[in-house]
Amino acid sequence: MDTATAAWAATPLRTGLGRPTQVTVPHVLGPANVPRVSRIEDVLTDLDFAAFCLWIHSNDPDIEGILTVMGKALAQDSDREARDDLAGLIEDGLGSEHARKMQRNVMETLFTPRRGTIVGTLASQDARKDGGKDGRKDARKDGRKDA
Repeated sequence: MDTATAAWAATPLRTGLGRPTQVTVPHVLGPANVPRVSRIEDVLTDLDFAAFCLWIHSNDPDIEGILTVMGKALAQDSDREARDDLAGLIEDGLGSEHARKMQRNVMETLFTPRRGTIVGTLASQDARKDGGKDGRKDARKDGRKDA
């Protein structure tokens, strides 16, 4: 979310028949009032809230720094299954493809994900593609026509 969208969403809503008789003022969570993830210690106190904060700040110019802090905190989490699930949810919640690529890079650098997670699935897909290409090259060298 960006600051302009948050400001627009916080605009009071006036309703009523003929004239406004009720004013609803939405409480909007945006970059201006949600803390930015910047310290591993803060992230470790509440990983879920830190993931929420990361999503809110996903358009931050320093998204790589935020993702690195979050990744380092996740790498310290002893519950591997929950960690992998949260890493996948974080990636799903990021707004841009650029941020998702950074997230994958950080996760692959800091820990090896289990098969079946988003990061693990992407890594295994890349490995299969590379292996398939290598296998076809080897088969062609051996003279197989079906490769």
